[in-house]
Amino acid sequence: MRSILIAAAGFLLAGTGNLVRAQVDPHVSQYYLYPHFMNPGMTGVMNGDLRVSGIHRNQWSALGTPYVTTGFTADGTTSRNLNIGVSILNQTAGDAGFRYTTGYLSVAYTGVRWGTNNEHQLSFGLQGGLISRRFDPSKLRMDDQWIPGIGYNPGLPTGDIFPVTNSAVLDMGAGVFYHNGSEDAAVQPYGGVSVFHLNRPADPFVSATDLPYIPLRLSALGGVRLPLSESITFIPHFLYLQQGTARELLLGAYGSVYVSENTDFLVGANYRINDAVTPFAGIRFGELTVGLSYDVTQSQLSRLTRGVNSLELSLSWLVKKPRRNVPYFNCPRF
Repeated sequence: MRSILIAAAGFLLAGTGNLVRAQVDPHVSQYYLYPHFMNPGMTGVMNGDLRVSGIHRNQWSALGTPYVTTGFTADGTTSRNLNIGVSILNQTAGDAGFRYTTGYLSVAYTGVRWGTNNEHQLSFGLQGGLISRRFDPSKLRMDDQWIPGIGYNPGLPTGDIFPVTNSAVLDMGAGVFYHNGSEDAAVQPYGGVSVFHLNRPADPFVSATDLPYIPLRLSALGGVRLPLSESITFIPHFLYLQQGTARELLLGAYGSVYVSENTDFLVGANYRINDAVTPFAGIRFGELTVGLSYDVTQSQLSRLTRGVNSLELSLSWLVKKPRRNVPYFNCPRF
């Protein structure tokens, strides 16, 4: 795992070079309920045959037109140590109607297993798809359209020209993910790393002449599933993201409390360092999991948001086919 981390970091440093670039990809707080968006190696890693998940995030509505992020993923297993998944994500923001849309196909190989009962599993995932971005410059207010002492005049022409207002590029990513699937283990760790934008897709919004590329995004996540009793399971976890000069570290934990044969309560919180605290609550009813979280901004940005932060809703549905005498490979339930 250390070698994988070093290699991933090397890819990142080689890709960024001497250019200064910030994060351009969306993120969500409930990443554990939206797994293979974070790491294609997590495609199909579940206690079932098919998983369908959705997430909706509304962020900073007090600043005007808010960031609204909606995503959908579906992934499933096969009988040949291959898992397949698809994901679609759309984000809109700002008065200019900025829209960021992605669509990916993910494939993961899960044939590397070891241990007494093959409880340890290593999954290698690849991801490919399309990134589409666009905005409407006619909705922007430029500084040369403001008249001193009078204000903004939309009828004034502007000297600011946008040669590119939409872009669609191919994108590729890869990841590796490990987990301990033993039902009897007192400690069940999991973790993985992934790198996105490996093919260096062009970013014409930065410059229409030399077309610099979208910076690589490195993702590292992990945690441990700790069964404290027959009814309580505790899962501390972390997420690290880096894209260009932007870095994000999230630490958190949540617990699962058994209520009945078909019902579990989920409760926990995350802390995104120097940014926000995110309490989380959810319920698992049968194979349906519903989660709700709220980001409480702790940085100086809270002065602008005026107490209106980020609300996030997630849904995850797991399908299990009838089978005889063949147990599902246990994994941490995200």
